[in-house]
Amino acid sequence: MCLQMDLKKIIDEFKILVNGNDLSLGIDPLYCFKCIVEGNIETIEEIEKEIKAFKKRNILFINALKELKKRREREDRIDKLEKKKQEETKPERRKTRPL
Repeated sequence: MCLQMDLKKIIDEFKILVNGNDLSLGIDPLYCFKCIVEGNIETIEEIEKEIKAFKKRNILFINALKELKKRREREDRIDKLEKKKQEETKPERRKTRPL
């Protein structure tokens, strides 16, 4: 449940970043543009904080996923090596001659 709430917070921050640019630039476009950029920078900093908090609260889950990925990659490498070894040691078939 905590994982789901953490992900929802991060997604909400991204929505603010993506949908926050629907403003017109008004009378003073450079000032408005500056405000938009500053707002986006603040939002990005908030997203970074949320991601750090997410990593901190879910470190065991993240480590388990990383370990699972490494294990799968290792198994895939071993399977490829075994398959290659079998192909190399497989005897060639003799060609049959027509009678």
